[in-house]
Amino acid sequence: MIKAIFLDMGDVLVDLNLERCHRAFKERIGFTKIEDYLGTMHQRGYFGKLEKGVMSEEEFYAETRRHCRPGVTDQEIFDCLNTLLVGIEPYKADVLKELASKYDIYMLSNQNVCSNRVCAGFFEELGIPMDKIFKDLFLSYRMKMLKPFQPIFKEAIRRSGHKKEEILFIDDSPRNIAAARKAGLNAVQFTPREDLRAFIDR
Repeated sequence: MIKAIFLDMGDVLVDLNLERCHRAFKERIGFTKIEDYLGTMHQRGYFGKLEKGVMSEEEFYAETRRHCRPGVTDQEIFDCLNTLLVGIEPYKADVLKELASKYDIYMLSNQNVCSNRVCAGFFEELGIPMDKIFKDLFLSYRMKMLKPFQPIFKEAIRRSGHKKEEILFIDDSPRNIAAARKAGLNAVQFTPREDLRAFIDR
């Protein structure tokens, strides 16, 4: 029996627009090789270090400036990075409330300190603050672990207090789904922009 649900954030709860983000980095601040670092599911190079929490926000801005035109500010970099985030469709607030009334729900997400501030604002605007709707937040930059590697799944299971067979994991990345199944979770792949309520009902 399923007693808990682990939900990914990007492209499951929060819609993403990678093309818009790439364009912002190139056109606004002159970061022409942004595709080498920034993807929707897995970040590379120092972007990955930010997501794993082994690089500070200040170090991230300093490194990013090395790839940009002169004079770029921290705020401009922050704004470009977060053009990736589109928002949360309002109906998902009701879905999360419904789930929280029946299951323990958790967020399990590769997330960085910059984007998490914006995402937290999305949840606040919908009246479902992250620290209230989720029993715990398993975020890569805080845990210093990344999906699809086993340690983050094992630690999330341990902290939840549930048996692995009691947990349903929902993510849009095939790599993460495969890794979660290896960890013993019931894992199902979500297609971005799919209706989340219909998906869960199935």
